[in-house]
Amino acid sequence: MFNHAHHLIENMANENCPPNTITSNTFIKGLCCSGKVEWAMKVLDQMGKYGCSPNVTKYNELLDGLFNANRIQEALRIVGEIEEMEIELNLVTYNTILSGFCHAGMLKDASQLVGKMLVGGTKPDAITYNTVIYAYCEQGEVKTAVQLVDRLTEERGIQTYLHALVFWGVLQLDWST
Repeated sequence: MFNHAHHLIENMANENCPPNTITSNTFIKGLCCSGKVEWAMKVLDQMGKYGCSPNVTKYNELLDGLFNANRIQEALRIVGEIEEMEIELNLVTYNTILSGFCHAGMLKDASQLVGKMLVGGTKPDAITYNTVIYAYCEQGEVKTAVQLVDRLTEERGIQTYLHALVFWGVLQLDWST
């Protein structure tokens, strides 16, 4: 499959229609969605020779693929590279990393990331908070989820599905003990 993608890219360049940012983002997303993260990383590396500069969208797709493949350390290395290149992380980037942390059970890291967002001026949205609250409920930390919902409702007036998520968390508790 990668060979086909590689040949298509080469043919585009040979036909005076080199791949652009949209083409490379599409390739990377498609490869990541099909679980071919290694190939997506190779495509990212190749794009420089066609004048496609790395951008936050490319990296968001790659990060999502890495986190979905449970390749947390590689994803964190990529985050470091993004920051070194001074590519500004956006809300989608933060939510992607946050989701990866939560799925990996890294709730402390997730909470720290939300703090980093706030300090850095990126305003968390409903997806941000729903992701964290769902993760707390999933880990059986319903009390923490309830406290977060209360704080968000009181301090920020957040109107989301938070109460439904907490209710789901309560239903997941083992009531036999």
